[in-house]
Amino acid sequence: MDRVENIEVLLDGQPISDAVFLSLYYNNQTNWGMGIYFDMFSNGTHQIQLRSTVRVTDQVGDTSTFVTLTNFARNITIANEVTFTNWDDLIQSSNFTFKAQTKTNETDWWIDIYDAWGNYVNGGSGHTTNAQISWTWDLTDTSSNFRDNLDSDPFFISYVTIARAGTGTQTTRHTPAAQTAYPDTGYWLISYCDKFYTDAGPRYSNGDQYYTAGIQGMEGWVTYRSIPASDFPIKFGTNSYSQQQRNDSWADLKATLFDPRYRNFYYHGHGGPSMIGGDNHTFDTNGYVTGAISYPNSKAYLTSQSVSNELTFNRHAGSRPYRFAWLDGCSTANGNWPGTFGVPKTTNALSYYTNIVSNPQHRRPSVFVGWDRIVGGNGWGSAQGHWNFNGQVFQEWSYNWQTKVLTQAFSDARHDAVWPPGGDNQLWDALRVYGYTVMRFDEYNHKTDWQWP
Repeated sequence: MDRVENIEVLLDGQPISDAVFLSLYYNNQTNWGMGIYFDMFSNGTHQIQLRSTVRVTDQVGDTSTFVTLTNFARNITIANEVTFTNWDDLIQSSNFTFKAQTKTNETDWWIDIYDAWGNYVNGGSGHTTNAQISWTWDLTDTSSNFRDNLDSDPFFISYVTIARAGTGTQTTRHTPAAQTAYPDTGYWLISYCDKFYTDAGPRYSNGDQYYTAGIQGMEGWVTYRSIPASDFPIKFGTNSYSQQQRNDSWADLKATLFDPRYRNFYYHGHGGPSMIGGDNHTFDTNGYVTGAISYPNSKAYLTSQSVSNELTFNRHAGSRPYRFAWLDGCSTANGNWPGTFGVPKTTNALSYYTNIVSNPQHRRPSVFVGWDRIVGGNGWGSAQGHWNFNGQVFQEWSYNWQTKVLTQAFSDARHDAVWPPGGDNQLWDALRVYGYTVMRFDEYNHKTDWQWP
């Protein structure tokens, strides 16, 4: 399983997010596959397929070779007593509407809500004659306390119970989790592979001093706006760390990334279309870094699959889409990393987010930044230039927080730092910005900045 980069379920020919990668131990053997939440889809006949992407070697980056395997489509029938085809998983205003459908048209129904620790919060009931269940909760508990604080209520657990008219037969189903959409202020997580330059050989021997200064400068411009930020050095390289130390470091990063207070993420290190991380550098014959290698049984990485299962779609703890994500590694814009953080892989004006048709889940504006090729090797200038550029991006964006949009901050930083050396064309030929590309530094980073309706 070490080389499996991504597994997708296709339903009626389209990839779905309502599925998670998991294992099943059976007959003394561990089997891996996708668990599918079929109650998120309408009852009836559908076609299903599995599409797997596998690395041919242990290399991570543009030098990686992939094989994609897809099985033949098979017909399946979905026939659930309760479905959640139009479920909203984010609480984005002063109330929240529970929506579900029943297999039978006429039934009594009850909804019971519990907090993350299993304590009863509130509930509602009603009767449907058209198989549709809809109940709006005012976010208060039975003692009339308002329950919209993400710190004290990270998510809610709820159940729908139906009783068929005339029979009294009851069916109870666990709903998807509902979560307050955003903390009071979205924290920043700034992560970087710590020995990236010191383990990179003589061509990069002076890079670490600029690396350290650049990371500190980026974090400083976040705190300049009085926004909480965490600096997270990831253990990288075989000269200083054991495999277990590297594995543990990535596990800690993953846990921090999934903390619901964090909604802005920067990463520097090796990357690819569906994976970031690795154990050590790989080099070309001239001593330039070309990517990374992930050793057998290594866990020193994150895949877009694993992050998506926890952030974009999390059945048990609620979705935690990010407002900003910059994966500063090679080829991170070429796969599904934008969607992993909840950012559509398109460029969108504000009207996209305020439109019920284009944005039916009411997601707040968000942005993803990545590269579509190898960056930092021959032809990309010095480490000093690179980290001057990164620092200038944050300075331009943060200092001019009321007026300067993200794409302009990148353009101005290129002129300030004279990096990359090939000019604006080299930058914009390789850099990809998706989502709300004209985001300002503080914009939509507070709970009250975006409410629906």
